[in-house]
Amino acid sequence: MSRSSGRLGGVPAAILLLCCVAWGLNQVAIKISLAGVSPLFGAGLRSLVAALLLWLWCRLRGERLFVRDGTGGYGLLLGGMFAAEFILIYGGLAFTTASRSVIFLFSAPFFVALGAHLFIPGERLTASKVAGLVVAFVGLCLAFADGLYLPSRRELTGDVLELLGGLVWGGSTVVIKMRSDLSVTPQRTLFYQLTISTVLLIGAALALGEAGLTHPTPRVLGALAWR
Repeated sequence: MSRSSGRLGGVPAAILLLCCVAWGLNQVAIKISLAGVSPLFGAGLRSLVAALLLWLWCRLRGERLFVRDGTGGYGLLLGGMFAAEFILIYGGLAFTTASRSVIFLFSAPFFVALGAHLFIPGERLTASKVAGLVVAFVGLCLAFADGLYLPSRRELTGDVLELLGGLVWGGSTVVIKMRSDLSVTPQRTLFYQLTISTVLLIGAALALGEAGLTHPTPRVLGALAWR
């Protein structure tokens, strides 16, 4: 991306498109996996595997993840928000459909834009930015219009949880952007999120007596591997 023009080039745009496809399918994978994995345990297992893979990648590249630099409080905040986000997402998908969850979860960019406008100098909302957000969200709603029927009380509960998940997701993004002056690499930021959320999510699953991995079918394991 050119810093002078502020416009995305073809390669960054393609990468972002692939990320959106992966994130969209992630909701479907979570919904499938819930048939054989309890929500909090599944979310914690996801964070654990991802943390191990990230640690291995950084070790092979010679990047340090364990550094004493006074950012432990920042890491705990990010990890707690990351855990809360996935508690809400996984919990919501136990009540509502994957197509509805995508719409409410991807309210996150609105919360990011609002938070940046309030707390980050130089990232004020403009009329063109607001218009772009509205157009993008309307397009998302149209793409999943078949799922926007009048919800039952159960689905409405899931919708609210997904919306709160979008709020926490957006909030954690703003926190990261606000602390971009710290010498914390993206790898360490993600490692904070994954390791702390692993402890919180699996600890919560054990405390609540969740069943864990109950039906490890190929379909469930495949969905678990995707997410």
